[in-house]
Amino acid sequence: MAHKRPRILSAFLSHLPDEDRVKLQQEQPLPTNHNPQLSLEEFMEKNIQDLGSRLNYVKEYWKALQASCRQSLIIKDKKVEEELRELEDIRLELEIETYTVKRQKRLILDDMKDGYPSTWKIEDAYIAAIRTKTMAATINKRRFRQTEFKKVVADYLQAQRQTEGLKYMWCHILGDWLEARLVKTAHIVPKSLDPDAIGYVFGAFSMTLDDERNGITLHHSIEEAFDRGTIVIVPVAEGQIKRWKCVLMDQTKQKLMVMPGVKWQVGPRQGLFSSLYPLLYQP
Repeated sequence: MAHKRPRILSAFLSHLPDEDRVKLQQEQPLPTNHNPQLSLEEFMEKNIQDLGSRLNYVKEYWKALQASCRQSLIIKDKKVEEELRELEDIRLELEIETYTVKRQKRLILDDMKDGYPSTWKIEDAYIAAIRTKTMAATINKRRFRQTEFKKVVADYLQAQRQTEGLKYMWCHILGDWLEARLVKTAHIVPKSLDPDAIGYVFGAFSMTLDDERNGITLHHSIEEAFDRGTIVIVPVAEGQIKRWKCVLMDQTKQKLMVMPGVKWQVGPRQGLFSSLYPLLYQP
């Protein structure tokens, strides 16, 4: 199971010498708000700096706590030992996450050298990358336990029910219950991305291909359009990524029917249902 982003511990700060406590207060990482106007490179660099601040704080806290124990300023009892062990675990997790983000930054910047503008915002880059990866994954489909994945996702999202003997499943874009035979399960982040990249989108270290958090249930026409790259599902840029929206990429289809009574275009600007049915991701 993927780890959540490590927290910063401070259980014993009040017991440290004044000098160490003041130093740690100066090192305390400030909360960061995601700015959607940052370019992709600026966003990733800011994330790396944030991770570096958190990592440095954990290291300094660990050293100060160890020093206080050696000087008998703090009794090294079971609780202190647990705090030290957890600090070591957090340090390791932060180091792994920092390595992963730096590697992703290098790969993305290499791709941008091939023609993507450096002024792209985060959402622009995500849409382009995910659209390409989704179409590639559809063309090069590998054997996958789709039936099992559909069941796991439906259970996780509570997206299935049975009424009077008929099975129904929820379409997260239409926002309605449909006959189960009309609903398919799609990967929000394409199968062709590696586990680190998938996990990064969801704020985890790594996620397996069949992780239920990466699934969504859709009407089969919408799922097929998603596979073709006609639409993309992208994270909404506000704080930590937990909300999603659907964007219509092929504007020539605005007035065409998705299914009887439903057109591709709903909102005048954003296209496919994005203003009416934002996709909610609950970790």
